[in-house]
Amino acid sequence: MHHLHGQHPTEPALVAPHLAKTASPAVPASPAWLAGVHQSLQLQPVNAGVLRVLAASGAHVGNLKLVAGCWKFKAVGWLPGGEVEPGGGPFTHRHNTVLARPDAAELTAALGPMPPPPPG
Repeated sequence: MHHLHGQHPTEPALVAPHLAKTASPAVPASPAWLAGVHQSLQLQPVNAGVLRVLAASGAHVGNLKLVAGCWKFKAVGWLPGGEVEPGGGPFTHRHNTVLARPDAAELTAALGPMPPPPPG
């Protein structure tokens, strides 16, 4: 397994240090279209090295991919015409978050609360 920069090999590599949360900030009320996006993310197998990440609403918000021995979250968004937007979507700010193993609860905690959508 690869270890994150500055991390001792005996420590579990769960999330990159700069992405670790220290406190849970108050989450503002979300628009209706965001309801359920961060609650209890679920993982759905695609193949041995890819898991689809689904929001509680069933929306596809990303993938977990096994890359060089580490599991990386790859954000996915959807354009108005239905085309996939790699690196986009509600978790674009967490694209490439690293986990030691594919675990829905750990991923939900690592991604943290979703920011409000950009204006416009």
